[in-house]
Amino acid sequence: MPRRSAPEPEEPDEGGRHRVAAVLVEVTADDRCRSGSLVLLVALIVVAVQFVPKSRGAGTSPSPQPVALQATQQDQPTPTGLGISRKAEYDSASTSIRLTITYSAQKGPLRGPFLEVLPGLTKQADCPTVTWSGKSQQQNLPSVTGITARCGWSVDGIAVPAQSTQQISVDVHLAVTGQEQLQNWLDAASAATTAAVQDAEVAGTAYPVQRLQDIEVQTPARIVSQKTLPITLVPVWPSGPDTVDPLYRSPAIGDPSKMLVAIAGGEKGVRFSDGCSGALSVSSDGLTVTTLSQAAECTVEARVGNFTDLSSQPFSIVTRGG
Repeated sequence: MPRRSAPEPEEPDEGGRHRVAAVLVEVTADDRCRSGSLVLLVALIVVAVQFVPKSRGAGTSPSPQPVALQATQQDQPTPTGLGISRKAEYDSASTSIRLTITYSAQKGPLRGPFLEVLPGLTKQADCPTVTWSGKSQQQNLPSVTGITARCGWSVDGIAVPAQSTQQISVDVHLAVTGQEQLQNWLDAASAATTAAVQDAEVAGTAYPVQRLQDIEVQTPARIVSQKTLPITLVPVWPSGPDTVDPLYRSPAIGDPSKMLVAIAGGEKGVRFSDGCSGALSVSSDGLTVTTLSQAAECTVEARVGNFTDLSSQPFSIVTRGG
């Protein structure tokens, strides 16, 4: 009898289904002459189609990618010429913020310590754990500085040359949930720092680069000619002038104050000049002033670090016995 042809195998679909396997077994008669012995057995065995969808990475969950967030902030320059910019970079893998602080100086060199407040994510939160890069820093001590700043740090060992910058980094261990929260935290850190150094209730000489507002040049109201002119540079803090702890006295005795070193690099950052049309003589180093001749109204000019236009109150120069 005629031989049956095998059915065409089905093509696999695009989902990656297995090809249909078909096996045809056919048995035909060997001898048509054998009477009553024609047996045709056709056995068709079809292997069922197994639909097994391909699933990429089945049984495994992809590892979450680290979330990287970034925020920046810039303070207004202080009267001493200090500029502070901050960049916060959050790494979700380590759940920490890498805070990079850049200090810049304008006309005069500046030196720390600088106050930095590193708060929690909310006002009520505990102060975070921090890890400073390089030199270890100390927490602000109100008993020493007179400044009560929660989560405040005293950043020391940083010297910023004139017209230059210096950086320091710190890891703040906080879990941030998004870009807005990171920016809010950075802005809050800056605002808390500024509020602390501008507090008018605080007295003392701590953090002079951030706290000094102005300098008064004080002289006697009347002085005899041919004499060395006593000059006192009085710091003006947010709380007002401080005549008890002057910035500098001329003629100088001993080492310059730590305040002067911080805001101007020491005596090299101080220069006096004649504001009296030749009635004053200034030494070659610019630090000592001598009266020369009589003058009814005279002033002495001064430059101290970033403070370049300082002038004393008018004083008079009289002759001996005048």
